[in-house]
Amino acid sequence: MKNLILVLSIISIIVSGCSLGQSQKITEPQKNEQGVQEAKIECEADSDCGQGICTDGTLYKEFGCSEDKKCVLINYVKDPCMKVEVKKEIKVEEPLEYFVGDKINIDKVKYKIKDITTGADLILANDDMEITISGTKNVAKIGKKEISIIKLNLPAQLEKRSVTLKIENIILKENEYLLDYNRDVYVDGKYVKLVGVDNNPSASIRVKVSKGLSNDAKTIDKGKTADILGLMITNIRSNPRPISVEKYAIVRII
Repeated sequence: MKNLILVLSIISIIVSGCSLGQSQKITEPQKNEQGVQEAKIECEADSDCGQGICTDGTLYKEFGCSEDKKCVLINYVKDPCMKVEVKKEIKVEEPLEYFVGDKINIDKVKYKIKDITTGADLILANDDMEITISGTKNVAKIGKKEISIIKLNLPAQLEKRSVTLKIENIILKENEYLLDYNRDVYVDGKYVKLVGVDNNPSASIRVKVSKGLSNDAKTIDKGKTADILGLMITNIRSNPRPISVEKYAIVRII
């Protein structure tokens, strides 16, 4: 009886080995016509072949399934593990000429050229607000864009007056923040607020920082840095607009 059980066990092992051999055919390594060494495993698709691992742990396609159903090592011209840095293009809008009554789309909001005065004031307006830009030395901000006047054409007839505008994206570098007047920005568990922009030679701003019941405010000249409740805040540049709600500044916070 014991001999019979032993014989049946041996037959079972042999049958299992045959089944395994049918599920994954193994061939000896060889060179194809292009001189590329083939892997041992036969395949139906690329997914049947092995993947390579980069030093950072990411996977890449190391083998491909050839026409004769063999996994073939892929010879890359460039290292498949090399990361390609994608540079983001910054779109710069060309200056355009507008006439009184023209409509303009700024940061997804529509405005109308309401007036161009003989005093070199441009008045932009919509149903919610009105913005005045005076002369070619002043800049206004709408959303995340800055608007400046490049050229003014001021004939006596209102309908013939025109303005050439430059509209630029506000680009923030690492650790830089755009602060709108009297609006909180949350940074590292603290609220940062622009509470003053001075039109003086120092181009100073006043910034308030709050956390819980603690708060502090300091005046920072352009290019200078102040420590406010543990945040090092640098005044990069500011715009002392004539109307308080239009004032803004760009600061670096670390």
